[in-house]
Amino acid sequence: MAREGLVIPPRPSNLPPDARYVASPTPHWRQGAEEPGSGQPVGVQTYWTPHGEPIRYERYDLRGRLLSRRSSHTPDPIVTWATRFREEPDRFDWYAYRDRYDDEADAALFAVARDGTAEHRLSYAQALVWLDQRRGRTRAITIPRHDRIRALFEVQPPASATALRDADTFGFTAFALDAMITLGDDAGLRTWGPPWLEIGAPPRPRDRFPDEIRPRVERALAGEPPSDPIARAQRQLGRFLWPVLGAPGTTPALLVDDRERAYWLDGDTIEAVSLEVDATGPSVVPSITAVGPLMSRSLVAAPGRGAWLQQRYRHGLYLFGLSRSKASLKVEPAVDLVVRCPDDAWTDRLIALFDRVRPFADEPTEHHRWDRIYNADRDHVHARGAPRLGVSAPVTAGTLAAFDAAEHDLLVRGCYLANLVPA
Repeated sequence: MAREGLVIPPRPSNLPPDARYVASPTPHWRQGAEEPGSGQPVGVQTYWTPHGEPIRYERYDLRGRLLSRRSSHTPDPIVTWATRFREEPDRFDWYAYRDRYDDEADAALFAVARDGTAEHRLSYAQALVWLDQRRGRTRAITIPRHDRIRALFEVQPPASATALRDADTFGFTAFALDAMITLGDDAGLRTWGPPWLEIGAPPRPRDRFPDEIRPRVERALAGEPPSDPIARAQRQLGRFLWPVLGAPGTTPALLVDDRERAYWLDGDTIEAVSLEVDATGPSVVPSITAVGPLMSRSLVAAPGRGAWLQQRYRHGLYLFGLSRSKASLKVEPAVDLVVRCPDDAWTDRLIALFDRVRPFADEPTEHHRWDRIYNADRDHVHARGAPRLGVSAPVTAGTLAAFDAAEHDLLVRGCYLANLVPA
């Protein structure tokens, strides 16, 4: 049903039945799915003018992040990308697509590597490792690189042990063995590890791969268990795990896999748990707006060292931590996630862990002396500006209520917390 006062023009005959009219900020017709509750676009979005002329196409991932935008007269960027990779595997510019790589793009390039040469497969494996190492705080964890590399190796294994002497085959097999060790594929490791070790050094200097792969293969073939508790958990579960809270080996830890399914690691005990974890930056926006009203907030601040913000929404938690990096001396995000818990017990457990792993000494709670800096994902047309929001002293129930209302409005508009600064 149309809103009162909204005048909808006649529907152009060339539009699909599910295209809907959007009146502001610029009138247009639009087709595409949205995440319930938040309005974040997901999947392919198609736009037309009020008269039915095509405007553009946009493609979003499952977290609502824009991956590509093109006018109706330009070719599909994924097709162009795959064509370039097919033609020049060794010179393909992966850097330009660092923050635009998702499952659909990976499927296209996987197909090129599968049907191409050993050079394509080596370039693909190197690129996945490179992209994984440079994933930013706001990069969705969607590409299980170890799974993809091992799957590609199984589709196109070397014809024989002597084929490993080819430079590209040797290099790609190195990455495949690393994936087998990570995922606990002992059968594949025993088959290809010994002949790969017999080859010696890589045939060409440019086919370098991480130095630690060779000793990892040697230790794995000797039956030595990995010293890292996360590595042991990965081999036990057969999947790559990403720590988002805790210090594995020292404290319990909350881990997620490539789809952000949650696991609880305590010592050498790893179990899947019924927590809904969102650790991908701007995508925390719909998570926060969906968990209900704010119940409590605390901010522990260590001047010059960082800040540790916790917000509780009944069984929902928003945890945001800043800490000064010893390497760069910059205060950078260390924790940034939303967790939906099934009950009070899990909520209290995560709050206790979040407090335990704070990297600086206890400080008094001073949330009224710190401002929040909110950024907007520039790819979302409904998110505007980079506002600054703070609570001024003296803090009263009225000022806190106004602050909460303003903060909620920013989240609904598509903004997300990016920094905390002294007021």
